Amino acid sequence: MAGRPWTPQQVALRCRISLAAAEGHSEAHRPATGTNRKTVTLWRTRFAQHGLRAFGRSLQARTQAHLWAEKIKALVEATRQTKPAGLTHWSCRLMAKAQG
Repeated sequence: MAGRPWTPQQVALRCRISLAAAEGHSEAHRPATGTNRKTVTLWRTRFAQHGLRAFGRSLQARTQAHLWAEKIKALVEATRQTKPAGLTHWSCRLMAKAQG
């Protein structure tokens, strides 16, 4: 998320701070994030307590949108390239069951 072009800069900064923490860098290691110690401490603590929810709704919404896009792609591919056993085409209920 930190390197994707559609991620808001605030969220990207929070991601970089959390990634630095995950790599074992201390709060004093700020050159990678370009921010002050207070901000680094704040977001490390929030991420530790709340996980991805700490980054904000925009990250969750974009992540969910990305997952839905993948699911839709899989659904379309299955519709176009496969057939249910013993039938000529998919019904919406059979496809829903097959795709979970």
